Amino acid sequence: LWDVYWYDSSIVYSWITSFTAAGYQAPGDYGYSAPLDHGQWPMFPVCAPAGLPGYTSLLPNGTYNVYDGPGPNPDFSAGNGRRSCAVDAAFVTAFGNGSNLTIGNGFYQLWGPFKADVGGPLGSLAVVEVTHAYGCDSSFANCQDYEEAYYAKRYGLVQWHLFKLQYEPSGKISTNAAGSPVYKLAESSRFNVLNAFPQLTSPASPQTFAAIPFFPCAWPQ
Repeated sequence: LWDVYWYDSSIVYSWITSFTAAGYQAPGDYGYSAPLDHGQWPMFPVCAPAGLPGYTSLLPNGTYNVYDGPGPNPDFSAGNGRRSCAVDAAFVTAFGNGSNLTIGNGFYQLWGPFKADVGGPLGSLAVVEVTHAYGCDSSFANCQDYEEAYYAKRYGLVQWHLFKLQYEPSGKISTNAAGSPVYKLAESSRFNVLNAFPQLTSPASPQTFAAIPFFPCAWPQ
């Protein structure tokens, strides 16, 4: 799974994220989702203040679309794999009742820098954390889900968590002794193993080693 962000001279934006839906798309197949707000959701300034948190950006009623993306076979040069890049109308009809899909109210927060132990060869290192909460109420509280992404200089994304709001059998939101909503860790990933990437063949940079991203779809409209 992956996300793509972009930035201009002042703001970092969320652009696209990979998308799968159990029972909807074929195994190994996937699409991507992108905001309808001019193809971007503002996250925080390029030069944001440090703190715990250092910056918060509210996102009222974030709407998005799901698009057909590459897959299941990544060998696009052979003509295999689905890559229409068009709006997945069938999914929007099935899960959005024919209207725009929404993650409800949400927000981004930037935390750090601080030290975190991500295990493996990287161990403890300085990170910044980006929190993305969504499915929140009108006060931007009691969010249904929130994600934590930890980034380290030089390595990029090194750790990711997904937390989900918990409910009592009665349907009431679970709270702790302090009255705060209770969340449970639902998914977690660490990216702490160092691997050598293949050497690029570009004459302009014959000694450069880097991952080579490939995204065949144009800017979502």
